[in-house]
Amino acid sequence: MVWQIYFFTAGCLFVAVAMFNSGSAAGPKPQTELEQIYYDIGVIGYCGLSSDAVSNGFNRQLRELMERDKITARRRQDAQNRALTMVEWEWDNRGLGGFRGWCRSDGEAAVERFSN
Repeated sequence: MVWQIYFFTAGCLFVAVAMFNSGSAAGPKPQTELEQIYYDIGVIGYCGLSSDAVSNGFNRQLRELMERDKITARRRQDAQNRALTMVEWEWDNRGLGGFRGWCRSDGEAAVERFSN
């Protein structure tokens, strides 16, 4: 009887550790340039890094991409939804305080992208 409790407890611990580790895996990343633009502006928003220069750069790059690739409103909306879902997932996945590194890496890179 004692050995059954031991194996049950060990099994529950194994499952809990596996579930915890699977939650820390990297989430999906943007697959298209349009998704990347929306992902970047979402990261900037979550990290509080927005400025007039960033906003102008985002609008300029988005407008150029929409014209160049003849992107429809539906395709634009789909890409925006996917990208912002990825941002939300990444924010939630970072945990308390874990977003700081994300803001330093992805956030600052996004600011650089739109500031040029």
